[in-house]
Amino acid sequence: MQNTSDRTVTRVRHTLKFRLLQVLRVHTVTPHLLRVTLGG
Repeated sequence: MQNTSDRTVTRVRHTLKFRLLQVLRVHTVTPHLLRVTLGG
């Protein structure tokens, strides 16, 4: 059996990378759902 302290949840914060994106396509899947394709 494992020790419970070995399975604790640890939050890791990674650096954010901001990118400029363009909307390439917008497709209506259902009347309340859109599929948006981004690129850039």
